[in-house]
Amino acid sequence: MERKLTILMRALLAVALVAITLVLTYEFWRAGNGKSSLDVQEIRFAGVYQPEGGSGWAVWTPEISLDNARYPIVVLRGHFDKPIPENRKIYFYICHIGMELHQNGIKIGSLGTPRDLPPGTRTAGNGWFSLTSPGISTTDEITIILSCRSRSDMPGLYDYLLNEIHVGDAPQLFLKYFPTEGVLVMLGAVIVLLAAGLGAIWVILHLMKVPLKRAPLHLALFTLSQGLWMMLFSGIVTLLIPYPIELSLIHSIVFALNDLLLLRYLLDFLCGRSRLFLLAFICVGILLTVPGALLQATGVLDGFETVLFFSPPYLLGIIVAAVCLTVQMARCEIKRDWSFLAVVYILLFCRIVDVLNPFFPIDPDGFVYLTGIIIFICRQFAVSVNDVRKCFLQAAHAQEMEKQLLQSKISIMLSQIQPHFLYNSLTAIRQLCDIDPQKAKQAVTLFARYLRGNTESLTTAHCIPFEKELEHVKSYLALEQIRFEDELQVEYDIQAQGFLLPSLSLQPLVENAVRHGVSKKAGGGKVTIRTTETGDAFMVTVCDDGVGFDPDRMPQSRHMPVGIENVRNRLWSMCGGTLAVRGIPGAGVSAVITLPKEGAAS
Repeated sequence: MERKLTILMRALLAVALVAITLVLTYEFWRAGNGKSSLDVQEIRFAGVYQPEGGSGWAVWTPEISLDNARYPIVVLRGHFDKPIPENRKIYFYICHIGMELHQNGIKIGSLGTPRDLPPGTRTAGNGWFSLTSPGISTTDEITIILSCRSRSDMPGLYDYLLNEIHVGDAPQLFLKYFPTEGVLVMLGAVIVLLAAGLGAIWVILHLMKVPLKRAPLHLALFTLSQGLWMMLFSGIVTLLIPYPIELSLIHSIVFALNDLLLLRYLLDFLCGRSRLFLLAFICVGILLTVPGALLQATGVLDGFETVLFFSPPYLLGIIVAAVCLTVQMARCEIKRDWSFLAVVYILLFCRIVDVLNPFFPIDPDGFVYLTGIIIFICRQFAVSVNDVRKCFLQAAHAQEMEKQLLQSKISIMLSQIQPHFLYNSLTAIRQLCDIDPQKAKQAVTLFARYLRGNTESLTTAHCIPFEKELEHVKSYLALEQIRFEDELQVEYDIQAQGFLLPSLSLQPLVENAVRHGVSKKAGGGKVTIRTTETGDAFMVTVCDDGVGFDPDRMPQSRHMPVGIENVRNRLWSMCGGTLAVRGIPGAGVSAVITLPKEGAAS
């Protein structure tokens, strides 16, 4: 089973790599089959700018940074440095701002403005947007109106747009930025597949009743969320999936889930009051989703600003979790794992930097937070995979020990039955030596043939075909008929065959019918062996018309013979069968074996 789980993990990783390879191959093929006139061209804007309410125009160059936090609206006038043919796509990189584009005083399009956004959305998010060129020359006057409705103080949002204007098609633009931004997308895809593999293995083992902690499952969910966040972090994804507003909203939701899933994962390592304290933070975070959703729906906050709304309480929860882990490890209330605590604090530091980013641009590219996430995921993923493997091996070892214990019990039972059978058979032959030596000689030949042909069945602890067990019984009854002659009658009523039962499970019942039933009845009697079949079971009945017994008058200290109890125990442990023995004084005894069909497969 361990090998199968390893193969499953490798298969999921292989599927991820194949899928990524196919997507990239397709995009390269599309780009490679394009005409030379469709090559991506970078467009530069040259002109003047004026903030809303400003007193005059100033020359704008790419070296000049327009502060979006200071200027909610900026108007630029000038021209493009290259002509843009009609019907060509113009791509703009928009990051939480709006833009209107005018040609010679006529509006030719807008992106990210309130009219372009769905209800409940304040900004367009982060990604590549396109407009279709009506045919623009280098002498046309171009007016660009930039507006920032986001409450974030992150700088450089206007600069992203003005410095990232391209003409071409999406596949070629994707290939241009893939060397710098595609690595993060591929890393996120691999992390998603690994998380899915860990989650799938946990679910499979859980269904197999393997005792597992929930921490690996919660880590898989957290890792899955982080992988999706990495894939959507770069705007390059919007070149493959041309729905930038929707992807930005999904990115905001996933980012908010990251902290919640992280807190749920850290909760698995705490105990006592600390666990309850952190659980309270998780509940508060979940409750905040209601006002957050209302503010989003009413347009007061957009997806990006909603993340800022959730971040402080979640960040406080992570701080509380780190402190509680430190205290409980110091007090030895939980297992001391200082390397785990170290990666928690690394992640906490990186998360603080990321939360402060919109207000203090310490790490505008998010590299610090990304590094902390990768360190945390790599360490915890390796530990969790190893823990799941250990749990599986322990469960497999425990199951093997149970099988060995059961096998030992069965062997002990057989060791009690076989000598008993051999002793009774030899005793019968010894008695015949005095009564009828010729019959004794026949009995010895029959007994030798029985031992020679059934040695394997006498020593096996597994289920055998009913037909083979019946041969045991017929050989035994042939020996007993030589001894008792006409006083022992045998009837076979075989209506069902082709099923399995434990070896030596029928012979002890027949032996008891002969020795304790028929042989004690004046004039002897008859032993009947009958098999029948129902919808869900096979039934084997051994009955006699001997002296019988009254179970109600049996002393409590008296138990069934050892052979009968062994048969009952082996029937239950090996194939889920049962044995019912009923006796009537003066009318004989009936023993019924019931074998469920799922345990007595043909």
